Amino acid sequence: MILGLIFLIKSNKPNPKPKSELNKKSDDYVPTSELIRRTEERTASSKALLAEIRANEGNETVLDNTESESETGTYEEFEITGVHIASRKNYILNYCAEYDELELKHEKNNKFSNRAIVVKHDGNKIGYIAESDVEEVHGIIKNSFTSHIAEIEYDGSYLTVRIGLEN
Repeated sequence: MILGLIFLIKSNKPNPKPKSELNKKSDDYVPTSELIRRTEERTASSKALLAEIRANEGNETVLDNTESESETGTYEEFEITGVHIASRKNYILNYCAEYDELELKHEKNNKFSNRAIVVKHDGNKIGYIAESDVEEVHGIIKNSFTSHIAEIEYDGSYLTVRIGLEN
């Protein structure tokens, strides 16, 4: 009788996954080398497009310098923080490319700083302006400005994203 009870208990347990399914990776998983390859392809495509635009407009210096004067104002670059957060990092590596347009907004209700400036790409938060640059960036974004991704560097573990602002 005890053996019958043990058999019933064991037979009611769900079957464990076969070993072949245990080693499968989720559908979301993309190897790091694939992410780097995609990023490099998007970057090369964006650089080629930018070179073509510059050739047609004759404007070669505005985006190459970290700070320069142009006909419309000044151009400066800033590193953004918070890109190391896994969901943001994954989004940046899969969907962002150098020279993509960005949106910057003062995030008044930020729990860490009432001066925080959020950086968004196609409506998705990718990071924040560093606290050391917030005052300067507030001065830029209070007027008309444009912003874009100036540089994405990824060495397989550490991600750095710099943005360009022109007013």
